[in-house]
Amino acid sequence: GRKHKQDKTIEEIEKVRQRRREYEEQKEEMERIRAEESRMKELENYDEWAKKEEEFHLQQQRQRSAIRLVEGREKPIDVLAKNLLMFGLTEGEKQDRAA
Repeated sequence: GRKHKQDKTIEEIEKVRQRRREYEEQKEEMERIRAEESRMKELENYDEWAKKEEEFHLQQQRQRSAIRLVEGREKPIDVLAKNLLMFGLTEGEKQDRAA
């Protein structure tokens, strides 16, 4: 009687503890997944930002080059850029190179 009731109570306590452990493990796993998704999103945003940053700097270089050309104080790289713009590859040649 009494021993059986005590065993049953202990068994119930163990079941509750087990459920609590499982819940905690699931919670930790969900948190880990959320953190991983957050990192992936951050990396994605960083890649986008880095691309925009690179485009910005390239645009700035082009503008500086154009200003130097107009003001007659070009550097050798500016002359090269001007020649590429004036005598550059045709669209067909660009596509052949890209392939």
